[in-house]
Amino acid sequence: MSLEFLRPWALAVMAAGLGWTIFIALRSRRTRGLALALRCLLVCLLSLAVAAPSILLPGGNSAVWLLADASDSARAMQEQITGDIRTAIENKNKSLDAGVIAFGGNAMVEAPLSAEPMYSGVRTAVDGQDSDLSGALTLAGALLPSDAGGRIVVLSDGMLDDPAAAAKALAARGIPVDVLPISAETLPDAQVSEVRVPASAYAGQSFSVTVRVDAALDTAGTLVLYQNRMPVDTRQVTLRKGENTFVFRDVAQVSGVVTYEARLLAAGDARSQNDSLGAYVYVQGAPRLLLVEGRPGEGSEMAAMLRASGMDFETIQPVQLPADAGQLQRYDAVVLVNVDYDAADESQWQALDTAVKTLGRGLTVIGGDSSYALGGYRGTLLEDMLPVTIDVRSKLDLPSLALMLVIDKSGSMTDGMFGTTRLELAKEAAMRACEVLTENDQVGVIAFDDAAKWVVPLRQADDIAAIQNQIGTIRPGGGTAFYTALYESARALIESDAAQKHVIFLTDGEPGDSGYEGIVEDMAAHGITLTTVAVGSGADQRLLRALAQRGGGRAYAADEFDNLPKIFTKETYLVSGSYVQNRTFTPIITHESVLTDFAGFPQMTGYLAATEKALSTVELISDREDPILAWWQYGAGRVLCFMGDSRGAWTGQLLSWSDAAAFYGGMAAFVLPGDERSGELTAQRAGDSLEITYTAPEDGSGLSTRVTAILPDGSRQEILLAETAQGVYTGQMTADQYGAYALRVEQYAADGSLERVMEGGTVAGYAREYDLRRTQETGVLERLAALTGGQVYSDASQLLAQAGKGASRRVDLTRGLMIAALLLLLLDIAVRRLGWDALLDKWLKREPRKGEKQRMQKPAAPEKAAAPKPPVPQAGDTARALLQKQKDKKLL
Repeated sequence: MSLEFLRPWALAVMAAGLGWTIFIALRSRRTRGLALALRCLLVCLLSLAVAAPSILLPGGNSAVWLLADASDSARAMQEQITGDIRTAIENKNKSLDAGVIAFGGNAMVEAPLSAEPMYSGVRTAVDGQDSDLSGALTLAGALLPSDAGGRIVVLSDGMLDDPAAAAKALAARGIPVDVLPISAETLPDAQVSEVRVPASAYAGQSFSVTVRVDAALDTAGTLVLYQNRMPVDTRQVTLRKGENTFVFRDVAQVSGVVTYEARLLAAGDARSQNDSLGAYVYVQGAPRLLLVEGRPGEGSEMAAMLRASGMDFETIQPVQLPADAGQLQRYDAVVLVNVDYDAADESQWQALDTAVKTLGRGLTVIGGDSSYALGGYRGTLLEDMLPVTIDVRSKLDLPSLALMLVIDKSGSMTDGMFGTTRLELAKEAAMRACEVLTENDQVGVIAFDDAAKWVVPLRQADDIAAIQNQIGTIRPGGGTAFYTALYESARALIESDAAQKHVIFLTDGEPGDSGYEGIVEDMAAHGITLTTVAVGSGADQRLLRALAQRGGGRAYAADEFDNLPKIFTKETYLVSGSYVQNRTFTPIITHESVLTDFAGFPQMTGYLAATEKALSTVELISDREDPILAWWQYGAGRVLCFMGDSRGAWTGQLLSWSDAAAFYGGMAAFVLPGDERSGELTAQRAGDSLEITYTAPEDGSGLSTRVTAILPDGSRQEILLAETAQGVYTGQMTADQYGAYALRVEQYAADGSLERVMEGGTVAGYAREYDLRRTQETGVLERLAALTGGQVYSDASQLLAQAGKGASRRVDLTRGLMIAALLLLLLDIAVRRLGWDALLDKWLKREPRKGEKQRMQKPAAPEKAAAPKPPVPQAGDTARALLQKQKDKKLL
């Protein structure tokens, strides 16, 4: 037996209280001895009650609960578990009381605590679809007698959820949990583990339905996909041990909630409960898109893909792009197909930016020879919107380029429009071309009229500002001669060690000399390419086109209204080998989503290089790890870019691919605005019930709300939802079927008119008890024993063989002390109010009896003369005496 205090600091309070009580009694001189003693005793009792003392007394016998796993995962081991329990009971120590609790989804007492328990197997209604060990531990702990030492023994296959919370509660009470792991038998099982569909889709949109099948054996079977309980696809499948993935394609035909279910019929499958699983997708109405094509006919293939995907769209040219974001609000998304940035003005791009960033519209950008770097996106508002920057990942790793810019400065180059000469535009074009080069490149500039003059001798492009200043010094001259300018360019480039060599030759006239054709052929023999730019109607376009053909380059024809700087920049991009990657490769999937949910991708023969931004998601990359398909969230909208084209220049195999419409249409569908349903609908299955919660918009309070559910078997169930908070409606319906539930919420006004409709769904999958991916390797039983101070047994005969330790019974003294203090308080009041203390004092001072008087008698002391009594002061005398004393004090 031992004494313990819950709040020992109260003992110090008792000492202080006693001191204060005695101090007050001495000061008042009115508290008699009995009253003082009672008050001191009262302080002691109250202080001890606050300290909460308790004593520990020996208890009774020890009791043990045996918890038998009766879930379906352990059904094959029930005979073994029953045998182990009976063996433990037969070898039980006589001092123990034992009982048996069977558990699954619930826990039931099979045999009550007894010195001689009887158990022959599970006889109660135990839910085998789950393994709620936490509930069983809580029940066993509650049923252990308070005056007996107790422990718990768990016999299970270990396929359990971790009962950490219940274990900690038992450990706090000093109740150990021992475990006897039962070897789980591996069944020849195959199951549908996952059915994955997009959360939402638009009518006509093609999407994938991905089915994951896990198998514990190699087998073959049939996999059937159902849409709204009707079979839409059937496949004969071969299953390998482990994970197997199968992808179906489907098209959203109607609006509303569409349910899917995958069912598996496999040879040798020992368990049927996990052979089907459902999913649902919310299908919205057909979207409306705006297709912007860079040139007439440029978007014809993309239009065919959208049409095959069931999407409604309107095709326009860039100049027709609305300059008002409000007009773009009519469309769900905008698709740009090979659009040059200068094909629309700044106000139009600003309207598109607002429509995406603020109004939540989508934007898909498809590449081509007039887009991204070649379309002048760099440094523009459109580049800000894109998930990529118009830059290459590592410019120094690219092959070096030697670029010669040969510019006509004859007198005719002073012609122009609106105060700007052709020569000024040509100089600006040359300056812009230099900005595209890297420090690894070389650049040279020759200006020619009757003769050629070096403006910038061929040099490294490491000081662009200085080079641009030199270009700005070009002044107009006389006639036009091609030979010398081409000769000097060829000579300089032949001596250069750059990997790529190119000449851009600009003129607005006809040559006054000859012999330059041979120089062009010599340049081609040395790997030097030539591109020509004919400006104005005075240039010999046929001659320049022939020279470009001989030189292996391109020929451009421009007038005063064309953007010469863009032509030079684009040409530099094309020849630099950095921004235009003409290479054959197979796109690599880096992120799994609806965009890349295909078995594989055909090869591409080129793309436009760029660098992904920090917050973007890259779905496809090239063999050089450049982004091919990327997207990001831009404000309220989503922007996607594809670095290939839609005409077949780089994507011929993609366009002839059987999934081409799904891929290209999917890129447009991916950026469509999100689900715009009114409010929020959630449904969660709890046991055999479905708990439904609908949160209405701000104006959805106080309405009659009804929900209709289409159950997995096709039957209907309808309930009314109650408003439990402002705008929040909840209800519960029976949900004892596995599969996908389609839900429709309708809200009605007081006059019966329909105010709002919300659709959604939920999936009730099979119980985790049937998931073959759950294994005994999690070590739940071992952690349970370690957490509670229990043991891990391997021999059932030892479970109850040892005598248990009798429990210590704790007796709390607080209540008794409080009752004693109350009685003492009443006694103290009686002593003071009834004058019992005076009677006690009188009793202590009573006259002694006759015998006592003689023993106590003493010689009498001599009598003293009585002192004269002082005169009794009168009232007036007293006042005069007080005044006299005050005067004396003042004098002092």
